[in-house]
Amino acid sequence: MCCRHILRLGLILIVFSVANQATYTPLSVYIGEEAVLSCGHDPGNSLIVLNWIIKPTDQRQCTISYDTEDNQTQNNCSKRITFDNFSLHIFNSKPIDDGFYRCEISDPTGIFYMTFILQVLVQPSLILKLNSDGHLECLALGGNPAANISWSPEPQYGNTTKKRMSNMTWATVSTYSKENISASTMTCVISHPTFAEDKFMTMNDTDRSIPLWVVLATVIFIISTIILGSLIFWQRSNIRKCLSVDKPNTASVNQERDNAQQNTEEVEPYASFTQKINTIYNSTPQLSKSDKIYWTVDNNS
Repeated sequence: MCCRHILRLGLILIVFSVANQATYTPLSVYIGEEAVLSCGHDPGNSLIVLNWIIKPTDQRQCTISYDTEDNQTQNNCSKRITFDNFSLHIFNSKPIDDGFYRCEISDPTGIFYMTFILQVLVQPSLILKLNSDGHLECLALGGNPAANISWSPEPQYGNTTKKRMSNMTWATVSTYSKENISASTMTCVISHPTFAEDKFMTMNDTDRSIPLWVVLATVIFIISTIILGSLIFWQRSNIRKCLSVDKPNTASVNQERDNAQQNTEEVEPYASFTQKINTIYNSTPQLSKSDKIYWTVDNNS
């Protein structure tokens, strides 16, 4: 038993001592798929020790070991990782599974090992926009590995950044500043292992000339118009009630107008007669006390 443990430790030391000379086999799988890593050597019933040494990029190293003498398996890795018939199986692959995987097989004929570099592919989301400074930005977000971005025509001064995100994916941002404008059309070129061919996104210089505040003002105006129209449509019954209350009664107004006209017609003849009498009275001469009136008597009558 002790000899077997010493042999196992010796195998690990040998593998790590020749790690720089080992041939790495690249292996890629899409996120969510099952990754299968095969040692490439089948010792059959003569297996002595089988070790899988796993070193993820951003995690601690773990191992899966099987010893035929006591028929026991030791596994301090994720429950998604198991081995079957000398092959390692990683279920529901995630970007955190990126890293180095070494297989070690010991049998009476010798020691065999194989090293893999596993990469879980995640397709990025692509965006082409104007930033707040009016510069053109090309973004590849949430990809694994990081996307590569270039421009056509190539800018004299470029600004490309790559940043690891919290979910083990990458964000790549490239800026095409105003000072680099040398053509009427700028094209962003994005390359990534998940693309069968490069992706192209284009924006014209005329599109760049539209200020951001104009776009925001237009959007706000449209939204406000829609909200106002909706409120008027929902409250149309209340508006009709208000208009019907404030509208005067036409029939009563017409009746009052007819009565006033009739009264005017009845009063007008009397007022005309009174005016004539007053005129005659005012035109009669006034007699003083000294004035005498002589009456002539006709005797023949």
